Amino acid sequence: RWGGHDGTDSILAVDGMQTSISTPSKTGYKFSGYYTGADGRGQKYYDANGKLAIQRHSDYSANALYAYWTPITYKVKCDVYVNDKYQNTAFESVWTYDHTYIVSVENEDGFKHFLINGITYEQSPKEVSNLTTTDGATVTIYAYFENSCVASGTLITLAD
Repeated sequence: RWGGHDGTDSILAVDGMQTSISTPSKTGYKFSGYYTGADGRGQKYYDANGKLAIQRHSDYSANALYAYWTPITYKVKCDVYVNDKYQNTAFESVWTYDHTYIVSVENEDGFKHFLINGITYEQSPKEVSNLTTTDGATVTIYAYFENSCVASGTLITLAD
């Protein structure tokens, strides 16, 4: 349960007994199972649901098991507002937890600010990461401009 919470500290597999364990949790990640090697390598002993994943008595030989985590993904969209009125969606993209992205405005004339998770950022470019800890969620970034002639020629870009 490296870096996580809950779950099982140690696991004992008894001869041929189908066992299950409580699964650990780690913010921003999905538990993918316990393996005989780090980073999901080796043989899987327990699956993501905590169910025994091996079948034969001879397979119960691991001295240590390692939790394997995969980062969650979530959808991010950027909505553009001019004089506080919605204009369009500049981009929609799928982001990965613990990865940093850069949101920027190509032409800053008329740019007021980004609003991200209730916080105002007046600079562009803005490095952004970990906007949610919920797998499959949608997060909206709001970009505000002062006038439509500037915003219509302004490109909001996303880089990783």
